Amino acid sequence: MKTISEGMGSGQTKHIDLNEVVDEDWSEFLVIDLKMKTSATFVEADFWHCREGICKSTMPMLNKEFNIFRGLFPLKVFVTGPPASGKTHYS
Repeated sequence: MKTISEGMGSGQTKHIDLNEVVDEDWSEFLVIDLKMKTSATFVEADFWHCREGICKSTMPMLNKEFNIFRGLFPLKVFVTGPPASGKTHYS
């Protein structure tokens, strides 16, 4: 979680004890006991570059691929005007 937060967000994480959320209706969706095995397709494929999992070295690459595939690029907008013209409101 920390690597994902650092790679795609602010890097901040917050630990929450299970006792704090165990009675919430949605908490069961956050807990899973699942054993997974990499399929032969991914083992043989040359495109799978996270063989060791998501880590500090692969997160920037995954973030870049995610954004390029979806056409998500930084947008810079300059809002200007005289005082009290609504710049803050519309920004």
